[in-house]
Amino acid sequence: MIFAIVIIYALEKHFIVRGYMSFLERDHNFNRPLNENEAANKIASLAARSLNLQEMKTFQNKYNYICQMYDKSTLAISSTIRMNELEQFQEWKPYLLENKNKVLPLIISKMLNGDIMAFSIFKNLASTTIDYNKVHNNKNIILEFQKYGGAEDGLAVVNARHWLETQEAAEIFAKHINGKVVECEVNDILDIHNEFIKCEHNF
Repeated sequence: MIFAIVIIYALEKHFIVRGYMSFLERDHNFNRPLNENEAANKIASLAARSLNLQEMKTFQNKYNYICQMYDKSTLAISSTIRMNELEQFQEWKPYLLENKNKVLPLIISKMLNGDIMAFSIFKNLASTTIDYNKVHNNKNIILEFQKYGGAEDGLAVVNARHWLETQEAAEIFAKHINGKVVECEVNDILDIHNEFIKCEHNF
C-alpha cells in the first residue's frame, strides 16, 4: 500500500514538472514584451538624463497634445496614421529635427512598447524605416513581425529593434553620457547586434 502511494506521488510529481516545463517552452515568447519594456525603460532613462526636467515635461506635454489633436482630426478615420499631414505636428517637426539626438531615443523607447503614434513620428525623423513592403519581402522580418502580433504596433517594435542596429543609433547614443554602455545593455536585453559599436558582451 505504501509502495503504491509512493509510486503515485512520483508519477504525479513527474507529470506536474513536465507539464510546467512544457508550459514554459510553449509560452516562452510571452517573456519578450518584458524584454522590450526593460530596454525601453533603460533608453528612456538615458534620454531623461540628457534633458532637464522642464524639457522632459515640455516634450511629454507636447507629445500628448499632438496625439490628442490627431485623434480629434479627420485623419483619425484613416486606416493608417498619417502624422505628417497634421498641422500641429508640422509646427512641432522643426523642433524634433533640431533636437533629434535628444528626442529620438524617447521615441524609440515608446515604440518598443508598441506605441503607433510614436512610430508615425519616427517615420519623419529616422533615416530609414521598415514598411509593410519590406516586411513581406524579407522572410526573417516577416517572422519577427508576426512574433509581435502582425499589426501596426508590432511594426513599431520591429522598427525600433532594427533602428537600434543602425549607424545612426550608434552615433546618437554616443552623444549621451554613458550612451554606449546603455546601448550595449539594450542590445544584450533584446539579443540584437549593432556592428557600429563595440560591446564586450555583444555577439
